[in-house]
Amino acid sequence: MSKGLFVTALGLPCTGKTTIMKNLGKLLHWNVFVEPEEEEWADAVMQRDICGHFTGLMWFRSARVPNIFKAKLLADQQEKVILASYYDKALHYYLGKKGME
Repeated sequence: MSKGLFVTALGLPCTGKTTIMKNLGKLLHWNVFVEPEEEEWADAVMQRDICGHFTGLMWFRSARVPNIFKAKLLADQQEKVILASYYDKALHYYLGKKGME
């Protein structure tokens, strides 16, 4: 029986991980899940001075969690999956900022 595989690329926005992971997925014929690009970000993310860091991070979380569940389900079904993420890196940056207490 073939075994599924779940590969994750983690890093800051604009470092090329989405581009690389999309191209790698296309080349290998793997399933690829990526987080929204900056032009798709909601006001909660773009207006941190109004909405706060916590609201922005929760928006990112709600955008990324469904992809994680879908990727895990496919990997459990012996599919090959790539997931590109910056949420964890961004969370690390914002912990300790004003409004995150």
